[in-house]
Amino acid sequence: MNHSMINAGVTMNSLQRKLDLIANNLSNMNTTGYKRQDATFDDLLTSIKTQQNKTLPGRLTPPVLPIGSGARLTGIKLDLAQGSLTATGNPLDLALQGDVMFEIGVPTVIEGQDGQPQIAYETAWTRNGAFRLSPVGDEDGNFMLTNASGYPVLDVGGASIVVPAGSDVTVDRLGNVYVKTPEQEEPALYTTLKLVRVTRADLLEAKGENLYAYPAELMDPALRATLTEEIDLTIPGAEQSGIAVLSGHLEGSNVDLITEMTELINVQRAYQLNARALASSDEMMSIANRLRG
Repeated sequence: MNHSMINAGVTMNSLQRKLDLIANNLSNMNTTGYKRQDATFDDLLTSIKTQQNKTLPGRLTPPVLPIGSGARLTGIKLDLAQGSLTATGNPLDLALQGDVMFEIGVPTVIEGQDGQPQIAYETAWTRNGAFRLSPVGDEDGNFMLTNASGYPVLDVGGASIVVPAGSDVTVDRLGNVYVKTPEQEEPALYTTLKLVRVTRADLLEAKGENLYAYPAELMDPALRATLTEEIDLTIPGAEQSGIAVLSGHLEGSNVDLITEMTELINVQRAYQLNARALASSDEMMSIANRLRG
């Protein structure tokens, strides 16, 4: 009875985390560029109990009884499937076709060599292309291309994209950024957006604000180079890979309501079954305690 209570309790804890993931997916169904998350489970330690006198002639099953210890959540998998595209008409709204992501610089405070706090930028990736021009705050009144949280969008050189005040910014299908200042008659090529293909999506972690990154121990530049691939669409023939940047569009989430609701019902039923097993074990223990010799 104690074993059945432990089995049910451990499994219920894992199912609760699965319910939390489903709730998070449903709440972000209308979030631009959101990628649904799914949970993977595995059996805990299984013990083998030998059954005596179970070797009768004609018996096909082995004379052992495997006893499990419940299920545990082994990981959270990110589904990078393409979401639906919506036309917005805003030239700074960018949607991606194909299995690539934009690279964003996330500011963080670190301790400098002089012991004073300094701002450094950590790398993260996103499919949310709702970008904007945010004022830098310098004397020249320049603007920086940022995401909705104000984090800089990085170019192929890993630098932020800063343009003069009053500039018109457009992006073509290859990710080339064109800038037209009031003094120019035609837009000029300014830089190219950095597009990254993540080769180990199962290792990505959600960092909030629709950003994803590898765990800190995997973000070493040398190691990260083996887990990501920089995509250069300006190479002749590269556009035939199916990867493109669509200006004036946004990618919706890839959460399917029917799929999530079906999964929700399945998890609720499994949770209910384990709750009944826990209650039954508790009731049997209560009966055993009330027995009189």
